[in-house]
Amino acid sequence: MGASLKARLGWTALAAAVLTLGCPSVHADEAPPTPAPRPTGQWVPTVSLSIGSFDERLRVRVDGADSNSYRGQLRTLLALGLVHPVARLSDEHTWIDGHASVGLGPTFHTGHWHMPLREDVTLAFTTTRWLTLRGGLGVGLSVDASAVHRSFAEFAIPIGFTLFRTIDVVYRPMLSVPLASETSPVFAGERELATRLTVLPFELLVRIRVHALGW
Repeated sequence: MGASLKARLGWTALAAAVLTLGCPSVHADEAPPTPAPRPTGQWVPTVSLSIGSFDERLRVRVDGADSNSYRGQLRTLLALGLVHPVARLSDEHTWIDGHASVGLGPTFHTGHWHMPLREDVTLAFTTTRWLTLRGGLGVGLSVDASAVHRSFAEFAIPIGFTLFRTIDVVYRPMLSVPLASETSPVFAGERELATRLTVLPFELLVRIRVHALGW
C-alpha cells in the first residue's frame, strides 16, 4: 500500500508540473504594449526644398490705351521651418498640427530673390505606422527681395503625406494676391509690373523633419 501511494503521489506531481509548464504565466506587473504615441506634442525643426510657379502682369498705358500681358515664372526655395502642435482630437490616429517657415530662393526668368514667410495648418490622419495623410490651409507672404513692390500674399491648400514621420511630400496650390506694383515711365505713358491675381496650380516641396533637434 505504501508503494502504491508513493506511485500515485509521484504521478500527481508530474502532471501538475506539466500543466504548470504548459500554461503561460501571468504577472501583475506586466501590461499589454501600448501603441506608439501620436506626434501632437512635439516641436520639430524642418528643412525643405521646393519648386513652383507664379504669374506676373505687365500693364502699359499710352495715350489713354491700356495693354496687358502676362508671363509665368518658376522659382525654387530653400526653407527652414518648425512643426508645432495645434489641437488634439479624440481619435487616436488623427490630430492637427502647424508648420511655420521662412525661405529664400531665386526666380528662373528675372533672377529676383523671393523670401516667403508661411504658416500651414493641416489635419493629419495616420493610416499605417509609416504613412500619414495630410490636408489643410495655409497663408503666406512672398517678399520679393529685389523689388519689394512685386511682393504678394499667398492663400494655399497644402495636400500631402508624411513617410516614417520624417519625410513630407506636399503639393501646395495657392491663390496669389498682389500687394503693390512697380511703376516706371515709358514713352508717353506708364509701365506697371505686379504679381498677377490668380490661382497658382503648381508648387511641390519635399521636407525633412529633424527629430534629433526637436523637443
